[in-house]
Amino acid sequence: MKKLAVILIIIVTVIGGTGCMFKYPSKNINDLALDYMKDKYGEEFEYSSPYGDSTTGSHQLLVKNENYPNQNILVKIDNYKKKEKEFYDNFLAVKYRIDVKDWLKEKASSVYSDANVFMEVSISPLSSNLLPDSSFETYFSDPSAEIHPIIEIKESDYESAEKITALADIFKDNSGCYYASVVFVADNEYGLSDYDDMKDRMRSGNYIHCAKITGDKSDYEIRWLEEE
Repeated sequence: MKKLAVILIIIVTVIGGTGCMFKYPSKNINDLALDYMKDKYGEEFEYSSPYGDSTTGSHQLLVKNENYPNQNILVKIDNYKKKEKEFYDNFLAVKYRIDVKDWLKEKASSVYSDANVFMEVSISPLSSNLLPDSSFETYFSDPSAEIHPIIEIKESDYESAEKITALADIFKDNSGCYYASVVFVADNEYGLSDYDDMKDRMRSGNYIHCAKITGDKSDYEIRWLEEE
């Protein structure tokens, strides 16, 4: 009888313990990412889809925010299988995307008579040093804030290859990390393209001149594609 009682106690204990495990399951990694975003920005976010793969030890996903319904927001979790996880995101890049385009148009138009700017938000994670309430200037000058704009200029504004240096100097003094394409098109074609059209121009070489400006606050490089 004593052996039977011990066995029954063990069975009850195991069943009870297993029940607790199912009753209080740990949150999955995507839920933890949503909690992180809500805690950091004080807003609600919804899971959208996975992003990339986990072969590097990081877990990445895309989330949505009702204030930016057409934008994918990246959340990256390093050491996601360990207790001490590191979270990163690109929410400020989404938040300031219009400010970036307006800034680029203003600066490019100060060098040339006019400019059109096309760009998508960089999906790269931002530095954890950027605070949720960081200003546009703080965000834009951070080395992790990559921008990849295509800037359309009229052929009649070309004048000389050296003029592009003035635009590159503006990038260097203000932007943390930039990969800009400056595309000169025929005057009668200016303003007729959208972002996809400009990417097609880049791929097919359908432009008069095209310069690549890449760099950061320390230095930059200008490369003219037709010279290759």
